[in-house]
This record gives sequence, structure tokens and C-alpha cells, in this order.
Amino acid sequence: MILNFITINLKKHLKISNNIFLLILTAAVVLNGCGKESPKKEFIARVNDSYFTSEDLAAAIDSSSSRNFYRNEIVRNWIDKELLFQQAENSGILKDKNFLRVKNESEKQLAVTFLINKLFEEEKITIEPAEVKDYYEKNKNNFRLFHNAFLINLIEFDDEDKAIEFRNKAFDSNWEKSVEAFKADSNIVYKEHSHLVYEYEVQPADLIRALRELQAGEISIVINDGTGNFYVVQLIQRYDKGTIPPLEIINELVRNRFMALKKEQFIKNYVKELYSKNDIEVK
Repeated sequence: MILNFITINLKKHLKISNNIFLLILTAAVVLNGCGKESPKKEFIARVNDSYFTSEDLAAAIDSSSSRNFYRNEIVRNWIDKELLFQQAENSGILKDKNFLRVKNESEKQLAVTFLINKLFEEEKITIEPAEVKDYYEKNKNNFRLFHNAFLINLIEFDDEDKAIEFRNKAFDSNWEKSVEAFKADSNIVYKEHSHLVYEYEVQPADLIRALRELQAGEISIVINDGTGNFYVVQLIQRYDKGTIPPLEIINELVRNRFMALKKEQFIKNYVKELYSKNDIEVK
């Protein structure tokens, strides 16, 4: 329903990525939090003696990176997982030697993840704008675009009349003034400002066709995606494959990558210090 954008994949991740962390966390919850529990008066779903509460739902929503991951999907996924877990428990899987070995490794990895997060919270690693600029200048080639891309302003409504009204105002004045005028409008589903997006990622098809035809600074007509949602898009700039966007366009991406590198170096130094404080033997 909502346009999904995937930004340039330029980040150099740490050894433990967020996705791995979530998988480990999910596994730990399954192993330690599921199973038989005392009956709860308030719950959203139940599988035999296991309950899914509003607190569980809130935690699941917080850990989901997808804006399209709705409540019913989360509940259904929990039920599916709980059914399989209980079947595994009844089948004796939880006593299997290989299972216990993997569980032990997962718990260690989860503990490491929590430790690293705790260290980052305590250290409060910061970077200055000058550092980001210097990093960008020294590593420009690493920020070349892999595909043709557009720098755009985008807004999505669930009401066609509001989309038309927004478009007319933006056309008569400018995009920023129109956004300001509509900032409290409840019909706005989604909006992006100065967002860089690869051409092949743009959906629906009418939206990409509009962007290909627009000149820099032009605003599209209202685009109906056929599902009750209406887009208006402004092309700010077109970037060809191999182009290195200006720092102000990809500043957040550059900053995030630089921060990842600083964190990685921090952990390396921390581990090096642990080597000197512990008794280690390799045969």
C-alpha cells in the first residue's frame, strides 16, 4: 500500500547486525518465554496454556522494521510459531543434545549482543560534522550509485480530493508551503522529503513513469495506485548510475557508515583489552 523505499546500501555493518540480533532475540523468547504459563485474564491470543498479551504485541511492533507489518499478521505469526513450538516440545526436541548445544550458543550470542549494546550506551560515541565530511571526501568512490536514482519529494493520501488539493497548492506556491499547510491532515498516509531512491525500487508503475517524464523541479499529477491511495511526487534531481551524490544528499548514510566504523573499532579495542585481563590458552 505504502511506497517502500530502499536507500543506498552503503553501510558497513558490525559483526552482529540488527537482523541477527532480532533472530537471536526471537529464539530466546521462544525458548524461555513460551510454553505453559499461568492463565491471564487479559490476552490477545492463546494456544493451550500459552498466552499472547498486549505487552507482547507492543514489543513485537517495536521490533518490526516494516511499516506494513500489521497487528493481525503479528498475532497470526505468534500463533503459528507457538503451535510449532509446542509440537516440538511434545516431540522431545527441547531435550535433544544438538538442540541444547545450539540453544547454549544462541544464549551466548544474545548475551554478547546485550553487552555490546550496553557498552555503546555507556560510551555514547559521537561524531562531528567535520569528521563526516572528511570521511566522505576520503571515501567518495565508495558512495557511487549502483543504479539510476531520483531525489524526490513524495506524499501519499488516502483521499483523492485531498491529494488534488495538495497538488494544486504545491503547484501554485511550492512544495514546502503545501506540506506545511497539510501537516495536520489525517488523510496523509506517508511522506518523504529530499529522499534518494533507486529507479528500480519505485512503485507503483505509474509513479516511475511519471518520474521518468518529469524535469527537475516539476510536480506530477495525482497518481492513483488502484488500491485507494493517491501519490503526488516532485522530482528534485535525477542521478545516473555511477554518480556520486553530494554529501548533503546522503549525509545520513555517510554518517551512519562512519559511526559503524567507529563502533567496530571501539569493540576491537575493548576485546584487545580483555585479552590482556584474562587467562587465555590455545593448544
